[in-house]
Amino acid sequence: MTVGTEFCPTAAADERTTLNRIGAPADVRLACQLRPRGDIAVIPLVRTERPIYRASAPQRSAERELVVLFCDFLNRAELASDHLPQDLLYVMKLYVEAIGNAIRGVHGALSYVELDSICALFGLECDPMQAAQQALRGAGAIESAISNLNDGLGRQWDCKMKIAVSVHAGRAAVGEIGSSDPPTMLAIGEAMDVAHEIRKAATAHDMPFAVSEQVFTAAGLVPTFEEKITLPSRGGVSVAVCLSTSGAALAPATLAASHSAVSNLLRKLRA
Repeated sequence: MTVGTEFCPTAAADERTTLNRIGAPADVRLACQLRPRGDIAVIPLVRTERPIYRASAPQRSAERELVVLFCDFLNRAELASDHLPQDLLYVMKLYVEAIGNAIRGVHGALSYVELDSICALFGLECDPMQAAQQALRGAGAIESAISNLNDGLGRQWDCKMKIAVSVHAGRAAVGEIGSSDPPTMLAIGEAMDVAHEIRKAATAHDMPFAVSEQVFTAAGLVPTFEEKITLPSRGGVSVAVCLSTSGAALAPATLAASHSAVSNLLRKLRA
């Protein structure tokens, strides 16, 4: 549960026995046993009947604090010139699946996928601190996913993907568009505008990871970086951006340990 624990009665004996057996954290409850007395917000930990779990955006457009993550495929055009279209399509399929799994694995939501970039949103169903921490873990997860993908591509085709991950926290209007199921979630506003500027900075400085200080502040963490730059002022407010060659280094061991604990819980639930 992320919101509304005060509306939830204490777990009864049967529920407590099960939770203890699987080693569940204090904020995890069994949906089949819980009877809340007010509004709550939750993140499901097991797969539902829907083929792909995806966080739901508000039914109506609403402005909110969120964290935006872009993953840009920088050398797609270069790979396209050296490989057949069918081969590149296969690489793109692996790329989108790898990034999508990394994002969903830390409870982010894919907003849209373009030929050279993927956009993800954090904070649709949690507070800004959790959103920022999830996004930082997501950067590390993306780094690991791309490393594994490049190992395979290097052996098979002697090529590697080059990416740039940009992350920013701020305000944006978020709403559903389209008639697909689930519908596409789109964010428009300051957070997106600044995130696009950070993308340009990451490419210009040839750094694979660029995270604004606002993300670290929202996450309650001290910024970590190898280089720090300041973007031109937007509306009188400058944005400091932390550049790094390592996504895993952006998230402290405590965040990684917390994510590992949830992963272990999921394995127990599926057993």
